[in-house]
Amino acid sequence: MIQTGDPKESIETIDRLLPGDRAPGLKLARVFNRETPVEQVKFDRLSAVILWNAGCVGCLPAVSEVAELGAAHDMPCYGVAVMVRDVDRTAAAAMEGNSKAILALEARPADVTGLSRGWVTRHWLEASGQQGVPAAFLVDGRSVVVWMGDPTEIRDVLPAVLNGRWDVEEARRR
Repeated sequence: MIQTGDPKESIETIDRLLPGDRAPGLKLARVFNRETPVEQVKFDRLSAVILWNAGCVGCLPAVSEVAELGAAHDMPCYGVAVMVRDVDRTAAAAMEGNSKAILALEARPADVTGLSRGWVTRHWLEASGQQGVPAAFLVDGRSVVVWMGDPTEIRDVLPAVLNGRWDVEEARRR
């Protein structure tokens, strides 16, 4: 378990997130590049989740690459902006490209000042132990995380996941 939170606030305990665990869900505050808001993400088919930040030069290209790959396999891609300081700058970065991904902002505390550690940051990025962004996850149609890592590795992992040869327990041990 991981404890997070400001010492002045109540401490939140979050379970460690590993392959084979149930995906914690995505709590989104705003969708940048779609007219229709995304009320709730349902992992009812293989989906990619890529965590990104506008300050990361390689993040949005990685999200777009995974979204292109996913489109060929009817796999939605959710690019979720995390650790956001400037929402307007993040929105502008999301709108610069023509990504097939759904680009959104994570749900954040109401009294945000400075760097925001929102819900997705705590329950996905920090809980998984990944060191930074971009951070990628593949979630199956049963809402189980089957893989996590660098988004550039998805191209190599995806065929095994799609044909049922991916060993989630081995991924969990790694």
